[in-house]
Amino acid sequence: MSSSRDTPRAIEDYDFSGKTIFPFVTHAMSGLGTTVQEYKQAAPNAEIGPGLAVRGEDVQDAQEVVSDWLRRIGLLKRAGGTRSSRAARAQSLSGAV
Repeated sequence: MSSSRDTPRAIEDYDFSGKTIFPFVTHAMSGLGTTVQEYKQAAPNAEIGPGLAVRGEDVQDAQEVVSDWLRRIGLLKRAGGTRSSRAARAQSLSGAV
């Protein structure tokens, strides 16, 4: 079974009010499957943002797909560079998980 099933259980005891969760999973066949619903149930006060599912055998070549997704959700600069780890951490602490 995928770890996506374990992650929602692990976050149930935390308050995600005002936070956004962006699901990211690798998979064999199911894509995001029920991941979004599981996060909604585990963190009912969180907003669930657009997720990304990468097929396991495509992980080695997924850098562009992941980068595009990170740009779309605002966690990677559009001008080409990545955010500094400090800026990314600040974003994470201020509303995106």
